[in-house]
Amino acid sequence: MESSTDTLIKNFVDTAHAKKIPVSLTVGGWGASGGFSTVMKSADSRSTFVKTLIDLVSKHQFDGVDFE
Repeated sequence: MESSTDTLIKNFVDTAHAKKIPVSLTVGGWGASGGFSTVMKSADSRSTFVKTLIDLVSKHQFDGVDFE
């Protein structure tokens, strides 16, 4: 992600948390699931996917992950 996107996410999460609103990272959905089967195909790609999610949740202080 670009640094401007990082700043936007930080501001959003900080504002939500200040109001006691949890913020989750949503994965998938109606139009964004095209590559999901490919990602889930091998143990290596699944590991990379999970590590990426963990890194994003940690970096941006999300409260969880929602799979659509």
